[in-house]
Amino acid sequence: MFDSILDHAMTDLRARIHRIEVDDPKAPAPQVQLRTQVVATLEYIVRDRGLAMLLLSAGHTPDAEAAERLDQFFAEVRDLLRRAFESGMEIGLVRKVDTVLAAAAMLGMIRGVVEQLVTQPKPPPVDKVVDEILIIALRGVLA
Repeated sequence: MFDSILDHAMTDLRARIHRIEVDDPKAPAPQVQLRTQVVATLEYIVRDRGLAMLLLSAGHTPDAEAAERLDQFFAEVRDLLRRAFESGMEIGLVRKVDTVLAAAAMLGMIRGVVEQLVTQPKPPPVDKVVDEILIIALRGVLA
């Protein structure tokens, strides 16, 4: 059952993440496409509070098999993010970065944001949260 939930979640996440289209003049701007994908992904996770809490339990479960499966899930997510950074560099949307480190940093930020969204009694709207995530991720925090 546990594996099935995580497999289904990974399939759903993969369906929300795809290559940014830069060659089609009718496609929205790359930043708009990125925002749309991040909003859809974060809404999916936050909307299913049970899934969100399950994912947040990684590292805190006494069941070794469950912990290993969660580690595997997050390794797959990091790999998705790494490949997204590589694609972004290929199309000139992302500067040259250490994709492994960038993927780990992005996953850490997203996990922290998910925790805030599912534990706050009245969380802000996901689209506003994504706007802040993207500003931090794309421009940093310096004034």
